[in-house]
Amino acid sequence: MIEVIAQPDGFSGEEVERYVTIPLEVGLSGIPHMVHMRSQSLFGLSDVKCYFDWNITYEQARQEVLNRLGAIALPANVQPSISPWNAVGEVFRYTLEGEGYSLAQLKAAEDFVLERQWRRVPGVTDVHCPPANNGTTLMIQLKQTYRGQAKQAAAAIWGSSSAWTLLKISRGRFRYGT
Repeated sequence: MIEVIAQPDGFSGEEVERYVTIPLEVGLSGIPHMVHMRSQSLFGLSDVKCYFDWNITYEQARQEVLNRLGAIALPANVQPSISPWNAVGEVFRYTLEGEGYSLAQLKAAEDFVLERQWRRVPGVTDVHCPPANNGTTLMIQLKQTYRGQAKQAAAAIWGSSSAWTLLKISRGRFRYGT
């Protein structure tokens, strides 16, 4: 499997699908030895996975995808790339909530405390923090190089922060208080 990621900042899920994911799917279709393709379009994220048969090596499949990416027309400032991790990587999304805290306070905590701490966790390759979703929820994406370690990565962050105490981890939802 070769995964192609594009992060069009500020695009809604529908815009990501129309202007990024569909052109990527069309441009990547027909690659030799590709069995099928799966894609997902979210706010600020296009994720296209290309699955290949066993008659091609990982390196050959990767090169085929790279060859096609250069010819795909996408909106300005949208640069697709092959996922920096392998097939066991993951994108971890969660919401940051806190009773009695405004969205601006939560966003400030994320910008000045949490994002910096996420970047220091071994195995986290990128942190992408889109604007608040519908004005009520803050979403943060973490790209990890290992699978199934999201809670451990979160514990490493929240456990090392004196300003925030982890109250609950459940299905990607975190609640915080001081």
